[in-house]
Amino acid sequence: MSMKNVDLKHLRAFVAVADHQSFVAAAKTLHISQPALTHCIQQLEGQMGGRLFDRTTRRVRLSPIGDKFLPYVKRLLAHFDSVVTDMSTQLARGSGRVVVSCLASVASRLMPVVMSECKREYPNITIAIRDAAMRGVLDSVISGDADFAIGSLPGNDPDLDFTVIAIDQFRLICPRDHDLATKDVVQWKDLSDYPFIAMSPDTGIRQSLDPFIQSKGVNLNVIAEVSHLASLNGMLEEGVGISVFAALMLPRDNHPTLTHRTLHGASLKRKLAIIWRRGTSFSPAASALLDMIALAVGNDKERQHWPHVEWNPDNWAKINLAQTKKAPRWASSK
Repeated sequence: MSMKNVDLKHLRAFVAVADHQSFVAAAKTLHISQPALTHCIQQLEGQMGGRLFDRTTRRVRLSPIGDKFLPYVKRLLAHFDSVVTDMSTQLARGSGRVVVSCLASVASRLMPVVMSECKREYPNITIAIRDAAMRGVLDSVISGDADFAIGSLPGNDPDLDFTVIAIDQFRLICPRDHDLATKDVVQWKDLSDYPFIAMSPDTGIRQSLDPFIQSKGVNLNVIAEVSHLASLNGMLEEGVGISVFAALMLPRDNHPTLTHRTLHGASLKRKLAIIWRRGTSFSPAASALLDMIALAVGNDKERQHWPHVEWNPDNWAKINLAQTKKAPRWASSK
C-alpha cells in the first residue's frame, strides 16, 4: 500500500463523508460537486488498497477498515489545523516566546519600559530576559539560546552582526550628602580622594573604565569589587563609597539617597548595540519586540526615562532592512 499521493483533500473528503454518511451532504459541506467527491474517495481507496465505505442505494457507512482509519485521520487533521493556526498567529506577531540576552543595566532600565508596552500590544508574547556580563550576553546569542542581545559592541566576532542604537556616557554616582555631590564641577582626578566601588573585571563597565582611567593618570582607591548592579547600588546607598556608572545604569533623579554628576575634563562613553547571530533571521515575535524597543527609544516621552543616553533610532532601520526588508513602525508614525 502506497500513500504518497494522498493529500489533505482526500482526508478531509473521507471525514466529511463519514460524518454525514452521505456523499450529497458531504459534497455540499466541502463546496464541491458530488462526482468530484466520489472520485476523491475512490482515489483514497485506491491508495489504501481497500474500500473505506460500504455503499447501498439508501445509505453510506464506514467499512471495518474505514472505521479503524477514521480516528487516526481526525487526530491527524486536528493536529495539522492546530499547527497551522499557531503558526499563523505567530506570523501575525500575536504570540510566541522571545529570549533577550542583555546587560544588567539594560535589563533593569530599558526592558521594563519595553515589556510594559509589549504586554499591552502583544499580550500573548512571552519575554525571557537573560541578564549577564558581556561575555555571557554574547555567548547566549552565539549558542542560539537568545534571539538577540542588547549590550556593548561585540568587537570583530565573525559569528555576530550588530548595529549601534545608543551612546551611553559615564557619570559619577554618589550619596546625596557626599562631598562631590556639592561641587559645581567634578573632575576625574577628584575621584582619587574617595573610596571607590568597582564592577568586577569581567564586566563591560570595568573593561571600558580601566584603560580610560590609566590613560588619564587617575589612581582610584578601589575598596570593593562587585559583579552585580544590585550589589553596587546597595553599597552606594549605605555610603560605603562612590562609583562611576554608564548613564543607563543611573538611578532615577528622584532617588532618595543617591545622585549623579557629570565628570569633566574628558568624556568616557560606551556604545550599546542590538546584537544577533550572523546569517539568522528574527522570529515574528522577536521582530515584534524589536519594534517595541524601537518605539520606546524613538519616542520623546519614553526617552525622558533616560535623559543622559543618546539614542540613535535611525540605526534601527538597518536591523529591519536586513531582517524584514521594511522600516520599523515608529519611523512611519512620526
